[in-house]
Amino acid sequence: KYPKDLGNADVLINTKDKFMWCKVPKAASSSLTSLFTKIWWPAIENASIPKTHGTIINAWRPRQRSSEYIRNVTSRYFSFLVSRHPLERILSAYRDRFFLNGDFSYER
Repeated sequence: KYPKDLGNADVLINTKDKFMWCKVPKAASSSLTSLFTKIWWPAIENASIPKTHGTIINAWRPRQRSSEYIRNVTSRYFSFLVSRHPLERILSAYRDRFFLNGDFSYER
């Protein structure tokens, strides 16, 4: 079953190009935001991350957030999300905590 509404989920819908993206923090969301900004808003391509994220959210956040609307969109649009493996997230947190200088020579 679908939830009653989307709450605060970052479900973004591009109605012109017919795709829906469920934006997941820490799972390529900044990379995809940069890519989408480069394609749809090249004038702000070099803007700050909060500005580019805000632009996309303002443009693509669905006006209706009911489960019926989302079900209708998913049946007609391409939809996707990017996720990370939980162990990769733990490794990333470990690196951030213990290797703050950014020297990851142990990977070479």
